[in-house]
Amino acid sequence: MNNSEKKVLIFGTFDGLHAGHIFFLEQAKKLGEVHALVASKESVKVRKQKNSTHTLDQRLNMVKETGLVDYIIAGDKNLHGWEKMKKIEPDIVFLGYDQKELKTALLKDKKEFNFNFKIKVGKALDPKKLHSSILNKNSCVFCTNKDIQKRKITENSLTWVFPTNIPIVPGHLLVCPKRCVATFEELSKKEKDALFALLENTKTVLKKTFGAEGFNIAWNEGSLFGQSVPHLHIHVLPRKNGDAGIIKYDPRKFLYRPGSREETPEKELSVVVKLIKKNL
Repeated sequence: MNNSEKKVLIFGTFDGLHAGHIFFLEQAKKLGEVHALVASKESVKVRKQKNSTHTLDQRLNMVKETGLVDYIIAGDKNLHGWEKMKKIEPDIVFLGYDQKELKTALLKDKKEFNFNFKIKVGKALDPKKLHSSILNKNSCVFCTNKDIQKRKITENSLTWVFPTNIPIVPGHLLVCPKRCVATFEELSKKEKDALFALLENTKTVLKKTFGAEGFNIAWNEGSLFGQSVPHLHIHVLPRKNGDAGIIKYDPRKFLYRPGSREETPEKELSVVVKLIKKNL
């Protein structure tokens, strides 16, 4: 850290990052060296009366992968505990526009600190759409359905893979970002890199598992254009000569079989998961 650079401390749960979080982190970065205290699982449970959707390690990794934070550690186990903040001794505590309760607690306990710090509050990007509580109320099925979560085959820090419950061919998988975004453009560069790295790994595994000779790889964007779930997902279909599904390559026809498709029972999907995991 340069002598002229300020230590900037931020607090947050970061239980799944959205564009509002990125905007907040970018503002903090402009102020100096950013230190993030990511809420411990204990403090999350006390404050929200429920467990976080992602584990602490996952939340720490998501913040790290943004590349906008210099130091990242778990926060105190006690809600509004200040022990780790006292070790950092920040020059600035940078709060989100909605962290009013935290600001009140800091001002109330400020006499406990043996150093001086300023409190600054960031601007909101789009609070009517990007507040975490609003997003959680409208969570997509990929983020909330326990059966889908159990189907997870593999992951990296920013993306994961699972089988669709209405496969076109055996081994039809979906590669998704962990952050719930609807379109490819909303992904950060690191998320895009992680997505394609996992896609390449998935192709290698499907060749070993199903003898794939080629692939259909596609994603849909927009509810009017085939995107039934507003969470970006790439379809990966292992293909070989003579298998089921459309082979004529009209873009409107090659991906989906004509007519309705029945859902595959979860027990059968679990077999696919185990089979593919053997080849990771």
